Amino acid sequence: LPEIEKLVEAGAEASPRPNAQDFTPLGLALVSGKWDVAEYLVERGARLTTAQIDSIFFERPTDPGQVAILARAEQKEASR
Repeated sequence: LPEIEKLVEAGAEASPRPNAQDFTPLGLALVSGKWDVAEYLVERGARLTTAQIDSIFFERPTDPGQVAILARAEQKEASR
C-alpha cells in the first residue's frame, strides 16, 4: 500500500486503462487479495464493471468489508 500511495500522490492514475491482459491496478489488487490497496484505489475513484468483477471472482466474497469495497467499486452499466 505505501508504494501505491506514493505513485498516486505523485500523479499516477488510480483507474488507468486496462493493460494488455485487461487488468487495471484495482483488478490486480483484487486478484491478489490486497484489499487495503483495493480500498485505497476505490477511494480515489477506481471502478470496475460488473463483468470485470465477475471475471475476477468465481464466487463473490461474503466478508462484509470486502462486499462493501466491491459495492463501491462496481460501476453500474447504463441500461439501454
